[in-house]
Parts: sequence; structure tokens; C-alpha cells
Amino acid sequence: MKKILIINCFVVIGKIAIAQSTVIVTDRPDITESAEIVPTGWLQGEHGFQYTFDNNQQFDIASSLMRFGLNTHTELRLGVEPSLTFDEPNIIYNQRISIGAKSVFLNKDKFKLALLTAIGTHLTQIELTGMSSTADIVLLGSVDVFDFWSIGINAGGNWLSDETGANVNYSISNALALGETCGYFIEIFGQRSPRDYGSTAIDIGFTYLINNNFQLDISGGYFFESEITFLSTGLSYRFEL
Repeated sequence: MKKILIINCFVVIGKIAIAQSTVIVTDRPDITESAEIVPTGWLQGEHGFQYTFDNNQQFDIASSLMRFGLNTHTELRLGVEPSLTFDEPNIIYNQRISIGAKSVFLNKDKFKLALLTAIGTHLTQIELTGMSSTADIVLLGSVDVFDFWSIGINAGGNWLSDETGANVNYSISNALALGETCGYFIEIFGQRSPRDYGSTAIDIGFTYLINNNFQLDISGGYFFESEITFLSTGLSYRFEL
């Protein structure tokens, strides 16, 4: 009986060790959303700052995404994206607030599929105040080519109440592990609109893992059609409730 008890204790301790060694997986800094969800009962925060080099200066201030693991296949999400654009003589304030969920419906050893849905509001203030509604639905896929290399693919649509039709969004990200604490990615992403215009961009970035539950990141990218460059930095963390 004692032997069985001791064996069971080692099994429990082993499971706890495995659970604690799971590394945080984030949806930033790349545009491609991961097909992973936050562990059940954990709260994860992802925050960033972005500067856009354009004819007008634009700052994305403390963009935040909070993710909560509801169960083994679904997480709940709350996003806030405030920004300031300095367009002389005006200062344009934009803020998008969204709520949504990500659900994994296929989870294989090397391949995952998930669905992300969100609704929200988009507030723009310049002399007058304008409010619009938004809705997103995105299919998320990931393939682990090797232990150190994974590919993420997103495809979906974005609808705004003040536009005609839905925008089609897509992204493909290559992520490589550089040792146990550093990561690197290169990504192509874009958007197509029913109003016959679109955008295509490329970005690269690095992540640094402080520990299994805390990560720093830096990235930068370039939009080809509009010739706009952006730089971003941020941090992500998680803890069990």
C-alpha cells in the first residue's frame, strides 16, 4: 500500500512539473494569432506600444489584450487598442474595444486549428465624435515543422459598420526558437477590401523569455503600398487564478 502511495505521489509531482514547465504562448508581437489557448484557470495579459513612421505621427498607446482560459478548448478575450495621430492642426484619438473568444476544435501533435470571433466598438474623435461597430471571424492554423520551427496561418474577415462589405485579412508567420529563451519570427500579412484597395506588409521580431510566465518582445514592419514603417515593443505575462 505504501509503495502504491509513493508511486502515486511521484506521478502527481511529475504532472505538476510538466504543467509548470509549459511556456507562455502569446498572440503578440506578430499579427498572426496563435492556435493555442491560455491554460484553464489562467489569466494572461499582453501589452504593447507601437510607433508608426508616416506623414503624420501615430502612437499606439498601451494596447492591451487580456485572455482567460475558460476550459481545455476555449479562452475568453478582452482587447483595448488606444492610439493618437498627430495630424496638424488636429490630434486624432482612436480607440477600439473588443470582446471575443478563441476555441480550438482540432488539436493534433503537430497540427492545430482554432476559431477566433470578436465584436467591438471603434471610437474616433476629431472635433466631432464618431462611433462604429466591428466584428471579426478568423480561422487560425499552426503546424510544428520541427521542435524549433513552427508555421502559423490566419485567414478571416473583418466588418465595420461604417464601411460597405467586409475586409479579408490574412497572415503567414514563420517562428523559430533560438535556444531556450529567445525566439524569432518573420511574417507576411495583408488585407483586401471590397472597395478595390488593399495592403500587404512584412514584419520581423524577437521574443525573450524571462521565465515560463513572462516574455518581452520587439518587432518592426513595413507596408509596401503606403510605404509606412512601424516599430513595436511590449511584454506578456500570465498567472493562475
